Amino acid sequence: MDPNCLSALPALCLPPNGCNPTCPKITIYTDGACLNNGKRNATCGGGTWVSQGSHLNSAIRVPGPTQSNQIGEIAAVIQAVASIPLSQPLEIVSDLKYVIEGLTSNLQNWEDQGWIGIKNGPFFQRAAYLLRRRTAVTTF
Repeated sequence: MDPNCLSALPALCLPPNGCNPTCPKITIYTDGACLNNGKRNATCGGGTWVSQGSHLNSAIRVPGPTQSNQIGEIAAVIQAVASIPLSQPLEIVSDLKYVIEGLTSNLQNWEDQGWIGIKNGPFFQRAAYLLRRRTAVTTF
């Protein structure tokens, strides 16, 4: 190495494009609900809550024929992840073990199976896609 080509200036490592390391982590609480759960006339929705008066608080009605409290909760997670900038650190708090395990301990196995026979697979696939495209770590 040529000593005349060396610099005394330190190298800078810039954060990924769009990433703001000073952004505080946002914690979003999710919940799903279903009227007439398990029946033909079931209707479900979900909600997200950050803090009193937050613009991120939301309630959604889930369209389509698949209606259950589980779908409402997964839809709330999808809404939560989609509402936060990709570079913002995010924590999702869910009280439904089915959703938590579906997006953590079961996810790899379900993907390895090609989602065959997985109840609510399309909803979990959407949530997993949105979580994976985030640049910051998301925790449950």
